[in-house]
Amino acid sequence: MTTTLNRALARVDADALDAAVGVFVQAHTAAPLAGAAGDPPVLQPAADGKTVRGARDSEGLQLHLLGVYQVAPGVMLALREMRHKPHETVHLSTVLSAQLDALDWDETSNTHITVHRTEETNAGRHEIRIVRVQPLTPGQVNFPHATRALLVEQYTPGRGDGKIHADAELGITPPRPPSPTPPSPPAACAASGPSRPSTSSET
Repeated sequence: MTTTLNRALARVDADALDAAVGVFVQAHTAAPLAGAAGDPPVLQPAADGKTVRGARDSEGLQLHLLGVYQVAPGVMLALREMRHKPHETVHLSTVLSAQLDALDWDETSNTHITVHRTEETNAGRHEIRIVRVQPLTPGQVNFPHATRALLVEQYTPGRGDGKIHADAELGITPPRPPSPTPPSPPAACAASGPSRPSTSSET
């Protein structure tokens, strides 16, 4: 049954409406949790995709939505339609990933990079993994307490196609937690018995 509301919604640009609602929600959301002393507030976004049961687009493909949710105070910030469910991470490009990608990862020009290379054979396939690690200065990337950045590259031959498949991932590591301080031994106490009354004599 077609109603006035259905006809009105059918003419609305869904992406523009979603963007406007997202801006409204963010403007009326409480301030994010405060970070550690001297650090900016800590944002806690989470992302998850869901397939909408029974909904299909003009090409007959099932509708899949990727949502971004702010953990505190608990509001949905935005939704985005995706064509293919397996490619959710493609839509999650952030400032942090762009900053990590812009770093100098060439160990010949960046002498601070440490390179670890391993080779192994798994299930008949020869795999090569190269890990590059470099230190980060405070404020170099948009993540509190990040001390090192890493680039992991993996090369594996394809099954039957003769091609080499390459995968790469970027990441960061926080500082190591401080080692627990062992408890101090109790102070030595001198053994003492009951006090004896003092005596004095006068002559």
